[in-house]
Amino acid sequence: MRTFTRAERLSLLALFVFFLFALFSPPPEGAEKKRVGYIEAGPFWLFSRTCGAIRDALAGNPRFSVEYPEELHVSPGWDAPPGKLDDLARALQERDDVDLIIAGGTAAIRSLLRVNPGRIPIIGIGMADPLAAGVVKSVDDSGVDNFTCEVIPDRWMQMVRVFHDVVGFKRLGVLLPPGPEGRFYSGIDAVLAVGDELDFAVLIGEIPDESVQSCAGGIDWLAGQKADAFFIGPLLGFDWEQGDPEFLLDRLNRVHKLPTFARDGSIFVQGGALLGFATWDFSRDGRRLAEKAVRIFDGEKPRSIPMRAVVEPLIAINLQTAMEIDFDLPFDVLIAADEIYVESEHPKLE
Repeated sequence: MRTFTRAERLSLLALFVFFLFALFSPPPEGAEKKRVGYIEAGPFWLFSRTCGAIRDALAGNPRFSVEYPEELHVSPGWDAPPGKLDDLARALQERDDVDLIIAGGTAAIRSLLRVNPGRIPIIGIGMADPLAAGVVKSVDDSGVDNFTCEVIPDRWMQMVRVFHDVVGFKRLGVLLPPGPEGRFYSGIDAVLAVGDELDFAVLIGEIPDESVQSCAGGIDWLAGQKADAFFIGPLLGFDWEQGDPEFLLDRLNRVHKLPTFARDGSIFVQGGALLGFATWDFSRDGRRLAEKAVRIFDGEKPRSIPMRAVVEPLIAINLQTAMEIDFDLPFDVLIAADEIYVESEHPKLE
């Protein structure tokens, strides 16, 4: 176990005291109060983690006291009837006590924009590909005066290229949930494009819903079709807060021995995926998005705030999984890896 020097201990103590002061101190006198609403089609770990990071970042701002009232939190559930999300989005935007709306996921953002009167600023989070979903006009222009988000060009294509470079698969399996929204957030078009570019087949397992049972059935079907690798997308069955990723990862690793790449990063590699990009630094993401919120509070038009974000790809690997599926990780990958998990374990989500 690493020991800390006296200077390091004093620095850590000072940092701890600072955070206690920031956490329990009342807002500065004269801080301007802002009320933030939130809407999502249904709960998803990526939305909640991103929102938490935004809150943490805004809590340190001395000029604004930000509130998140429960009555402004909208989440009808993934099984809500058609039109329900649009109705709730319209009702939220008709309120006169909301300074900013944070929207989680493509479905919620599209609902807000469909019924958008253009009055309340909107920040979108948790979208797989805003451009492919038609949510933004281009990577540099949201096309809507009161809306902004982050756009990372070619993010999923880069992941698939790295996965292929390491594994050299010939038949990549992907699960595709139902409906047009599923196509957008699965990133299937990016996977198909890289398949054409690098000359490998993409096997698409269409599933009726995103339950653990449907995901498991889809994985079994892909294995039966001779898939030799699997790309883990943002499906509810793989949600650590709602689904059972351990069961699904065990099926991929122990039953079918398929190399896997986790699109959503480190927590899945920690949980048992072979590879992933360690790109979900929520504190960093929260600071970037909080900066957008502050600029909006200061009167800037959301559309004028730059959307393009640059995220350096960092590789995470799981050595236990490599042994379980009898895969020899290339030496250069081991050397270049930014995160190495020796054993699989349930990730810490707090």
